Amino acid sequence: MTLPPKRTLRRSLKAARAALTPERRAPLEARVAAHLRSWILDPGTTVAVYAALPAELSLDDWIESPGAALRFAYPRVTGPSLTFSEVSRESLVPGAKGILEPNSDAALTPLTSIDAFMVPGLGFTPDGRRLGYGGGFYDRILADHPRALRIGVAFELQVVPEIPIEPHDAQMDGVVTERGWRWVRRELPRP
Repeated sequence: MTLPPKRTLRRSLKAARAALTPERRAPLEARVAAHLRSWILDPGTTVAVYAALPAELSLDDWIESPGAALRFAYPRVTGPSLTFSEVSRESLVPGAKGILEPNSDAALTPLTSIDAFMVPGLGFTPDGRRLGYGGGFYDRILADHPRALRIGVAFELQVVPEIPIEPHDAQMDGVVTERGWRWVRRELPRP
């Protein structure tokens, strides 16, 4: 089977995701949040999250869950890389490409203290391959931190059978959608 080029697949997945109305997205996001709440993590675990773009699956329902007892760090674009800071969602400001991120003066969270990365993307395969937006930000961060868990976050319509991959493309340890978890790479704390 010949795979479409990444840019064609990106365009197709962006269109499919953008076609979800807010009324359709809300229950799907609520189901993902329920799956994330079922994930048993030690209190105080530091999880890198993201502030969703308008069409991305939002993690806000999970992050704002009472009793989460987790520490959340948001990314900030810094040149060709990402830095992370533990800040409140309300303190985020528009940054690169309008994406909400911590202020430049926010204290940095050492990357070695991040236990899990919740990774957005345009597409994922059932075996954890990811199609990002093309900037390579998460691929670089994850390459430098191979021990942290890598969890792809997406709507089920973003899970596709195949994605063209390159040697630098990071693979996920698991993918969560409204249908549940797909653990793919190693023994992990499972819900």
